[in-house]
Amino acid sequence: NNIFTIRHLADLSELQVYNLIRKDRIDILVDLNGYTSAAKTLILALKPAPIQMLFLGWPGTIGAKFIDYFISDPIQSPIESFRDSFTEKLILLSHVAFVASHKDLYSNVLNEPIYNRSKLGIPENAFVFANFNQLFKID
Repeated sequence: NNIFTIRHLADLSELQVYNLIRKDRIDILVDLNGYTSAAKTLILALKPAPIQMLFLGWPGTIGAKFIDYFISDPIQSPIESFRDSFTEKLILLSHVAFVASHKDLYSNVLNEPIYNRSKLGIPENAFVFANFNQLFKID
């Protein structure tokens, strides 16, 4: 009656993981990656579990019919703006899903000077491209 098991799956092929999920008779499979570098989306595409959900690792829909639900919150996924954009059914938590205090995590930034166009010598009518990502993603 062991209902809690942790398995190391990184070294298995997608088909091996699919077969293991089917063998274990997983009813609800929750993906924490979405389309990230460690994703094994092919496993989900094979639909190994009757109910498949996406949570935490990806900030929006993955646009695939094989994910049934997207677990989010009203801040990340405002219903009035995005409901029709999701291929998944939305499950919205009543509070924010991402528990992180930027004020605590990045307190050093609060003391940084505030930059504006004139301080940086950028004309007021110039286009500014900004990417708030990790540098390897724009390389």
